[in-house]
Amino acid sequence: MLQRIQTIYLLIVVILTSITFFLPILSFTSGAEAYQLDFAGLSQLQGDDFVVIDRTWALTIYMALIPLIALATICFYQRRIVQIRLSVFNIVLMIGFYGMIWLNGSMIESQIETKMSFEYTTAFPLVSAIFTYLAIRAIGKDEALVHAADRLRPTKK
Repeated sequence: MLQRIQTIYLLIVVILTSITFFLPILSFTSGAEAYQLDFAGLSQLQGDDFVVIDRTWALTIYMALIPLIALATICFYQRRIVQIRLSVFNIVLMIGFYGMIWLNGSMIESQIETKMSFEYTTAFPLVSAIFTYLAIRAIGKDEALVHAADRLRPTKK
């Protein structure tokens, strides 16, 4: 299971998307006020800590589903077609994640009248989508190899 390259790719996806739970995705500044958007929702800087002022449950669900599906995909190592389907679904979720970031960011920007800036963790789902695509290609190569080996095996009568 761990000796396959697609497992390494999917583990990288799990690690990168799990990091987004601990770091902010978007930052907002409005004069002396500072806000950030992370897995918990919109937080405002009060003193030295950020305090959650609004929850974004859809974004949290997206952020939780992506690494969980990548882990589930690793576990289905004997069912390569299921792995490919789960990986494609995960890429769709990553695209939806960017849609949720854009939607939440633009709503917050207009409500608070702030300037939005992206954090480096915003790129993690894009990098994860690339690694998921590479995993799909590797899984497809494995499936083709298995079909080629099955074609060459003699059948018992």
